[in-house]
Amino acid sequence: MPRFTAPSRARLLVLVALLIPLAGLGLAVATQGVLPSPNSGPGLPETHWVNGPNLDMPRDDFGTAVVNGRIYAIGGMTGDRGNRLDSVEILDPAGGKWAAGPAMPEGRASLRAAAIGATIYAIGGSTDTQSVSNIVEALDTTTGRWTARAPLPTPRFGLGVTALDGKIYAIGGYRDGVGVNDMDIYDPATNHWTTAAPLPTPRYNLVAVPLNGKIFALGGWVNDAASAVVEIYDPATNRWAAGTPMTVPMSNFGAAVLDGRIHALLHTNHIVYDPAINRWTGDTPMPTTRHGEGVATVGDTLYAIGGCYQDPQYDLPITEALAPGPIPDTPPPPGSRSRGGIIALALGISSTLLLVVVVTRTTKRPRHSRDEG
Repeated sequence: MPRFTAPSRARLLVLVALLIPLAGLGLAVATQGVLPSPNSGPGLPETHWVNGPNLDMPRDDFGTAVVNGRIYAIGGMTGDRGNRLDSVEILDPAGGKWAAGPAMPEGRASLRAAAIGATIYAIGGSTDTQSVSNIVEALDTTTGRWTARAPLPTPRFGLGVTALDGKIYAIGGYRDGVGVNDMDIYDPATNHWTTAAPLPTPRYNLVAVPLNGKIFALGGWVNDAASAVVEIYDPATNRWAAGTPMTVPMSNFGAAVLDGRIHALLHTNHIVYDPAINRWTGDTPMPTTRHGEGVATVGDTLYAIGGCYQDPQYDLPITEALAPGPIPDTPPPPGSRSRGGIIALALGISSTLLLVVVVTRTTKRPRHSRDEG
């Protein structure tokens, strides 16, 4: 086996010392902009937010519904807080822009909406002449016509509304200065409302969503504060049960189901309920802070629409979409470097300095002559 003399060892170490920083520099360049920071909660699919088309009219506290892959933004308020809108806007995600839809017969804010088939039901809210309303109107999206339907048994605004198995559920809301626990079910086939088991926790500005054959009543305003309460209604038994509380108290917010999970959004908070583990988890934050936004799902994309900016308060036209997958690669700015590249470069420089010390000590080691002694 060949033996290396001290000078040979020194030259070899110098060569290795030069190769390590070169490798580090190569890794730094190769990983530049390739290692994004995590953008989804543990156990959740990776997602990212993208900008969507703006509404023509900034609005908040409105109704949303989806029919045939199109999102309907219905009524709400804008500018002056007493300004009730009758306008309707429709987003076709494939076309990438909002278009005007059939206006409601009367402007309403704090209403809620749900769709069964091709018909959208706009329920409750407040009008210019009524602080709380029992109005129910139906939009036939095939003809573009609104018609009056049987009114709510009790007037209210800020209620939770959702559809399940061909019926509409109207839950809670605000009336006579307090949150209420009213629970009414509408059957479009008979144009008739029936009263069901009352909501255990009276509240308003809550959200109702269907999941796995049951209805989840989420958050809302309770005892002068936003609440994290979750209560679950089973239509088969007409009973309510306590659900897992949200990790963030929410009121006047938006929520929808995407991929079998509930996504709830308020300000920049984005939390997700996974029924498989019965847990809420923080997910990719919403880019724009806001409340009173509409939230809807089309296909594998969730949309956050309009709403009111927090401080100072003003209504927003923006739409942001939570799309599946990681953030697409974009060219890094000049002179930028990813964290992985910086780490690789630092390791290369550190290794070089260490080896220079070793080489220096090796080459300066005193030599002993065979004749010495």
